[in-house]
Amino acid sequence: MHLRVNKGGVLYPLHDSSVKLRRCDSMLAPGLDGGFIFGSARVGGRRAVCGGEELEDYRKSRISTGAAAVATNPETHRFIHSTTAAGDGARALYLHHRVHRAAARGRSRERSPLLRGHHRGAPPVLKLSRNGKVSRTLLVASLIKTVADHTWYLNMAPRDPLLGTLKVCVLNLQSDGETVTDTNPHLASCCELLELVLRKGLQQPVLSLVQRDYWQCFEQLPHQDACGRLSALSLAVEQTRVCRKLLSAQGRGRYLLRLALSRKTLSQFITHLLHTPRILEWYSPALSILRNEEFVEPFMSLLLVLSHMEFKLDMENCSFLDESWLIPVCEIYEVVPCREVGMVLRYLSGRVFVLDLMPGGQADVDKFICPGDVIDEINGTSLRNSKCGQAGVVLSRLKGCPLSIHVIRWRAHDGTVYRPLIKLLRALRTENPMLQLGPAPSLQLAPQDQRPSPSQCLKEGRIVYIVQFLGKANIGMFGGKEVLQQAIPQVLQKNLPSKEVLLDMKETHLTCTEKSSKLELFEHHYPEISCVGRFGQPDYTIFAFCVADSPETPQSTGFCCVALRAGNIKECEDIVCRIATGFKHTEWFV
Repeated sequence: MHLRVNKGGVLYPLHDSSVKLRRCDSMLAPGLDGGFIFGSARVGGRRAVCGGEELEDYRKSRISTGAAAVATNPETHRFIHSTTAAGDGARALYLHHRVHRAAARGRSRERSPLLRGHHRGAPPVLKLSRNGKVSRTLLVASLIKTVADHTWYLNMAPRDPLLGTLKVCVLNLQSDGETVTDTNPHLASCCELLELVLRKGLQQPVLSLVQRDYWQCFEQLPHQDACGRLSALSLAVEQTRVCRKLLSAQGRGRYLLRLALSRKTLSQFITHLLHTPRILEWYSPALSILRNEEFVEPFMSLLLVLSHMEFKLDMENCSFLDESWLIPVCEIYEVVPCREVGMVLRYLSGRVFVLDLMPGGQADVDKFICPGDVIDEINGTSLRNSKCGQAGVVLSRLKGCPLSIHVIRWRAHDGTVYRPLIKLLRALRTENPMLQLGPAPSLQLAPQDQRPSPSQCLKEGRIVYIVQFLGKANIGMFGGKEVLQQAIPQVLQKNLPSKEVLLDMKETHLTCTEKSSKLELFEHHYPEISCVGRFGQPDYTIFAFCVADSPETPQSTGFCCVALRAGNIKECEDIVCRIATGFKHTEWFV
């Protein structure tokens, strides 16, 4: 009796569907007398042994005590087979005649298992040796069904490739041993696999134009709650539903998955889903992992592992979940009250892009926003799917107020162009060939937990800047601003080791003190400084000023250039402005 096995693990005979066996206990087990039991299974609390053609009349033959055959169908009392060598030989000969008799009556097209050329629809179970005895070698093949010949092979239990891949991703997340953030390279893959598992086997409604997704399953859970234990899950579903940055069911489902990972409630979601028949019936029992007993148990085990991990995800950064699992770099731009920010905006596909910065505007002075960045939110007002002019309306209402602008960088965490923005940036350049994507400072690309130490400190109530002293060089008898861009490379070419110093700009003069040893390197009054400026390099963090070598002597030996490096662009700009302001102030003060 060749067996057919459905996806639920139930065995059916090939020729008689009335004989029904449960899941196999073992595929190959030793018999009592040295023989083998091939494909043992339990039927109604009794043990049945199956391995060849069903034998209606074989119960009359002698059965060895080592392999007691048990009837698999009480109505017909059909016996299976003996496992001794003598019994196997008799059984094989009996099968040979039975197959030919069945083929003659048109009941079976399968050929005898004793023939050398086996029909591909009937793999041999027994094989006679040259001396006429049956060899003990049994065919153990894989338990997969070929569509062409409907043949089942016996091996290990089936596995879903999604679960195997998900297990690898979970182990990769676990191997880091740290809090999982949006910068983790395995997070997007893990979330995408979870999404594929929840979508597998999800059936679409027949009379509906709306495409069903797993978000609809989770959304219906609070309405189908019969036990009153869904308070925390209901809050998560409601928070997802009211989020204005999400437009599609795909985006809401992804937001809910991230929220469940952060709150360690994903396993609870799936458990409630499995206990809600009205929603579970949306999944196909033949294809879905959630309705397969063999697959749902390892899946729940992986979810329990995820629930013991710490996730620290930025839930406000969700505007691109409708399109991608990749999370962009999002930073907050704090703007002081001003008449105008000075940004040229372009609306494209519901996004607000920064096309250019107006010279002299607040954004141009701060050097925080770059052309190509996306304005995502202004003072809590989302600009997702905004129409033309909407950002201007919001800014006009907040005129004269401090602004908190959420900016999505066009560069990703790894420094490359953020993938979902590639097509939009290409369209922007087509419309505006003069668009220049600004340089991305290393500080802006660094994650929050990897940013450098603070570059400012307080000393006697004053802000003191922590900068790097790069050195100084003599530049001759002329110290005007025209020579500054040529003087800074002269200092850098010396390749002197940099020192971490404290730059203290007081009311009338500035001092530079080595941070570690508290040794004062130099002190210059503002009138001694002939010019100050920033070096025109991509990072824009190097600044310098020219000062007389010996201003106290009547015969000056010339000017020298002092070069330093600030922590970021904004601090570099602030220091240059403060030195210039100090020079003007001391002119009037003197």
